[in-house]
Amino acid sequence: MYTIKSTSEDGVYYLVKDWRKNKAIWTTKNELDRTMLYKRPQDAWASLTKLLKVMDEYKTDTFELVTIEV
Repeated sequence: MYTIKSTSEDGVYYLVKDWRKNKAIWTTKNELDRTMLYKRPQDAWASLTKLLKVMDEYKTDTFELVTIEV
């Protein structure tokens, strides 16, 4: 399973799939579960791209695709 890891001055966070359902856009690694992860890497990147179009405050963060074994 895949997600996007964001590193910033505020810490390290992971992008949440279906954020409306999960009530969070970003979460910590300890709080991640299977329902918050993407099945395909391109879906994770697409979600991040959409998020960055509307939330400029994340544009200075460093992003990387990560694989999470759950």
